[in-house]
Amino acid sequence: MRQRGFGLVSAIFIIVVVAAVAAYMLQVSTVQLGTVSRGVSGERAYWAAQGGIQWAVRYVQANATGNSHSDATQFCGTDIDGTTLDVNGYTVAMSCTAYLFSDPQDRSIYHVTATASRGAPGSRDYVSRAVRASFAQPAP
Repeated sequence: MRQRGFGLVSAIFIIVVVAAVAAYMLQVSTVQLGTVSRGVSGERAYWAAQGGIQWAVRYVQANATGNSHSDATQFCGTDIDGTTLDVNGYTVAMSCTAYLFSDPQDRSIYHVTATASRGAPGSRDYVSRAVRASFAQPAP
């Protein structure tokens, strides 16, 4: 009696193994693509926050009157703190605290935080980065 069909069983086994390996590779590829995409979004959020810091420094430098007390009150209290910027689709929220310092010249010390975010908190595409910087006006 001749046996037939062994080649068919082997072919089906090879097809199932190749399909399983392909499915696994597709899953790994999808996860890797998502990870890279979130990394790029995080980097863009970081640079948007850096842009917010640069805006605050430039704003203070361009509008300083030379009176440290009134500059600190005006810039941090009303102009920078609570300001929201739109930088390439990222919302940048600014917060600012100012301190007066005298030794030997009066100067304002600004502590600025810029938080850039995009998406809704809790969603897969949500990203947020914060950058903090301190600077003095006039510069030492």
